[in-house]
Amino acid sequence: MDVLPKMKAFLATAETGSFSDAARRAGVSPSVIMKRVNELELDFRTTLFTRSTRKVSLTDMGRLYLTPIQRLVKEFEEIRSGGFRKTGGLEANLRIRTPIGPTLKFLGKLLCDFQRQNPKVSLTVITTEWPGNPIADGFDLVVGMDAMSYEGVVEEKLAPVPRVVCASPLYLESRGMPQHPQDLVSHDLLTFTPAGLNCWTFETATGPMQIDVHPILGTNNPQYLCDAGIAGVGIVQLTLLTATPGLESGRLVPILKDFPLVQRWVKLMIPEASLRQPAVQALRDVIRERYRTTTPMERGPAGLVQAEGSTFDLPHSRVA
Repeated sequence: MDVLPKMKAFLATAETGSFSDAARRAGVSPSVIMKRVNELELDFRTTLFTRSTRKVSLTDMGRLYLTPIQRLVKEFEEIRSGGFRKTGGLEANLRIRTPIGPTLKFLGKLLCDFQRQNPKVSLTVITTEWPGNPIADGFDLVVGMDAMSYEGVVEEKLAPVPRVVCASPLYLESRGMPQHPQDLVSHDLLTFTPAGLNCWTFETATGPMQIDVHPILGTNNPQYLCDAGIAGVGIVQLTLLTATPGLESGRLVPILKDFPLVQRWVKLMIPEASLRQPAVQALRDVIRERYRTTTPMERGPAGLVQAEGSTFDLPHSRVA
């Protein structure tokens, strides 16, 4: 049997954790998937899955083979689609993951410009704030603020992300103004769930300080998070881009000005196999250049942020 169907059966089973689900995805019977996986194990002379009545899970060797097989299948599909050919312009089918909200507006225009210049490139753009391994999730290119790094994925910092801890005047009148990050333990906190619920990290004179967070509200929607802060639900950590309208109108007040949050970045993440595609290389270069010359973080409320290139100086949330 050809090795490609075996590798695809392996990947589908690894992603779904089930021979039956993998079979439905491939449009074949479970016995066909099982046969292909068994034959791949014979080819590799190892056991790739641990089988039980409830679940099929990767063995240590299966996890070791996962990334190389993903790369091989991806490269074959790219060759078959003709996307590697440079003659007649770029041609490819690319899957891209971007954040929701203002950053998407910035990237959306960029992607539209790129497609107008490269009409044979089709894009599938998935918008989400949740992090994840681009290889495992099947993306060719990801822009986001994922704090994790992944094996087989090339990453590049694009721009710093100024953030501010703030609250509404109504909340501060009733609960008081925190003077130190440790004071937050007695306050109601609102968190952006994709960034993690466990702690907020501040810069201090003695080094980073982590404050355990037990939020009364967590959400993956930055605008809802901002609206909840404005409504007086609690103290919120926001990107400056999201917080700016509330700060300018006085509906939000920056707090803990002497304790800037630890810097975070917008990153570009590309699987090594995808980076070999001319279309991905071209899009990477466009994103690099656009972020170098104009980023969505450039402007903030007067008196709160001053931009010089990609450097930001915030009295309350310094990013440099």
